Amino acid sequence: MGKSWAAVAMLVLGLVGCRGEPDSLRDLARAAHDDEDFVSVPILRTSNLDRSLAYYEQQLGFETQFTWGEPASFAGTRRGETLIFFCLECQGSGPNWMMIFVRDVRGLHDELKKRGANIVRGLVEEPWGMVEMHVEDPDGHILRFGTGTD
Repeated sequence: MGKSWAAVAMLVLGLVGCRGEPDSLRDLARAAHDDEDFVSVPILRTSNLDRSLAYYEQQLGFETQFTWGEPASFAGTRRGETLIFFCLECQGSGPNWMMIFVRDVRGLHDELKKRGANIVRGLVEEPWGMVEMHVEDPDGHILRFGTGTD
């Protein structure tokens, strides 16, 4: 995904709606697709941006990629190729659910448990060929992590 990440961030920042638009949305949208035909980034509503970013960093192992505004009202995090944006008290409602496919959900479960993540449903082998767990963030959003079984 590489260079697309910055373009997607700029595009979404321009579409925040609360703060105006960049000069050329068309150019930003085109730049976002240099590497991929489709790039999807969920935007989660948060009631406390600092709290959300701290939770995603400390308990879930994401890295904050940017914050926007003074004071910050929009931010983006990343872990691997998974990007999640947050909007302070705007864009959408919640809580929402998100499915994130991972290579090793059992290993991730152990890591997140040690980090103190709020695991609301532990590892379950599902009849549809997945091992899954559910993690809740401070705003009640559920991240459903899963690995396909053999």
